[in-house]
Amino acid sequence: MTVSSVSSLMNTLAQIATSGAQSQSQNQLRIIGDRMTAQLNQKIADLKAQANDPIVPILQQQSATLSQQKTSYDTAQRQFVTNGQPIGDLDTQLSAMATAAAVGDATTFDQALSAANTDLANLNAVPLLPGLQPDGAANLKSNGLGIQSSAGYDLSTQAGQAQAAADISAAQAQVAQLSTTTTQNTQIAIGIDQALTAQITALNDQVSARQQSETTDALTQIQTLQTQTQTQFHLIELTMGSAGNTSSMLQDFENAQAASDAPGSILSVLDTQLPTTSATSTSASASSSKSSTFSTLA
Repeated sequence: MTVSSVSSLMNTLAQIATSGAQSQSQNQLRIIGDRMTAQLNQKIADLKAQANDPIVPILQQQSATLSQQKTSYDTAQRQFVTNGQPIGDLDTQLSAMATAAAVGDATTFDQALSAANTDLANLNAVPLLPGLQPDGAANLKSNGLGIQSSAGYDLSTQAGQAQAAADISAAQAQVAQLSTTTTQNTQIAIGIDQALTAQITALNDQVSARQQSETTDALTQIQTLQTQTQTQFHLIELTMGSAGNTSSMLQDFENAQAASDAPGSILSVLDTQLPTTSATSTSASASSSKSSTFSTLA
């Protein structure tokens, strides 16, 4: 075998050895990169879980409670407004009955009484929420107007007309009180509704501000973690640029994981694996030819 043949064979073997070392280095680097990515993702998940402001759920619960109260007053307000029509018509029908009783008009009296009873049935018995005044609507619906039919009075007699007039007057007093209280309660419900709306808005603004702060802080910390992990990985890339280091790098990384108080920390690996300045310069040129296996963090 000639000298040139031997030289060519040696060159080929050297190239094979270099290629094999680079392939092994890249495989080990890929494994480390995958593990560091998984650890980073776990840290990010833990960070998000720990970043929740404990005050936010409390504020949200307060807002929900006030919203329920507001719904009750909204409903009461609508019912008071709706009651305006039957109350107004009750007053009209009572006046018609008073006029009919005075002249002994039994037919008109009974027609007005029937219409008044329909108005009474249409009244809403609004629940007595805090701040509202008793309006007597429920009692009026339960007990009725206290007015008999024309036959019960015998409107053809003065005594019957007088009794009917007395009963109508008592009913008119109740309806007048109901009308006044309904107007007052409507205004009270509106005022309470507005106050609750302001409180709910203030609470929701606090929640939004705190959640925005949480998001901003979490993003900042996540970006810091990503940057730190990228830097650590690139330092490993430089370290593994030397073929002499690749054989023990993965094992050292695993040992550092087991020994470190902070899972996934690779600082102890770097302490033992970082080469001298001249070696780092040499490995930098070697690693520049590699495709990074940590692209998911870039």
